[in-house]
Amino acid sequence: MSFTTVFANSHHSTIKGLWDKVLAEAEDGDLFHMYIVGRSFSYGYPVEKDLHKAVYYLSKPAQSGHAESNLELAYVCSELGDQKLAFKHFKAAADNNHPEAQSAVGEMYARGIGVEVNYPMAHKYLLEAANAGIAGAQSHLGVLYSGGLGVEMDKEEAFKWNLFAVQQGHVQSAFNIGAIYNSNVPPGYRPSESYAWFSIAADHFPEAKPEFLKIASACTEDQISEGKARKSELVRLYFSKPSPTSP
Repeated sequence: MSFTTVFANSHHSTIKGLWDKVLAEAEDGDLFHMYIVGRSFSYGYPVEKDLHKAVYYLSKPAQSGHAESNLELAYVCSELGDQKLAFKHFKAAADNNHPEAQSAVGEMYARGIGVEVNYPMAHKYLLEAANAGIAGAQSHLGVLYSGGLGVEMDKEEAFKWNLFAVQQGHVQSAFNIGAIYNSNVPPGYRPSESYAWFSIAADHFPEAKPEFLKIASACTEDQISEGKARKSELVRLYFSKPSPTSP
C-alpha cells in the first residue's frame, strides 16, 4: 500500500481513526508507518504540515535504506534550506536506483547545489534517470551535450534527448531545441523551426521572450508564416496535455 492510498479512499469520519492507528504503528517503530507519518507531515495531510516532525519520522526508514523515505527526506531538507543534507538523501535514494532521485542528483551536480559542480557525475546520474524516462533528466542531459559539459559537445545527441523530453510534453526543452535550430551545427540552421520552438517556450516562460523576439526579427515573412504553422503542429503533437513536473 502506498502513501497515496492510505488516506485517499477513506471517508472524513474514518480518517482520524485511521491516522491514530498509523501513528501508533509508527510510534512502535514500524518503518513503513514511520514513512507514512513522515510524508503526512511533509504534505500537510491529514495533519497540519510540520517539516521538523517529517524529518523525525522519515529519518529512521531512510537510514534503513528505504529509497522513498530518502527521497521525501531530501525534499524536506531542501525546503528547510539544508541543501547539503538534501543532496545526501537524494544520493542515497539515487544509489538505490530511484530515477526521480537520480535526476535530482544529476541536476545538483550540474548546478553546484549542495555539492561542488561535477559535470561527469551530473552526466552519470542524468543518463540513468533519462534512460528511465524522466523528462527533466532528458532535458538537462541535452543541455550537457549542447554545451559540452562533462562530455564531448554533440548537438545531435542534445537534440535527441531534448526531443525525448518534448515527446512527454516537457516545455522547457522547447527552448533548448529552438537554440539548436538557431545554430550552424546538425540538424542545421532552420529559422522557421527555431521560430516555432522559441515561440512555444515564450508562451510559457517570460525569460524566453527576448530570445524569441530576437529570432523573429531576423526571420523573413515567409519564415514567420512557416514558423507559425509549425508551432501549431508542435503544440498539437506535444503540448496539448499538461507537461510533467521537472525534479
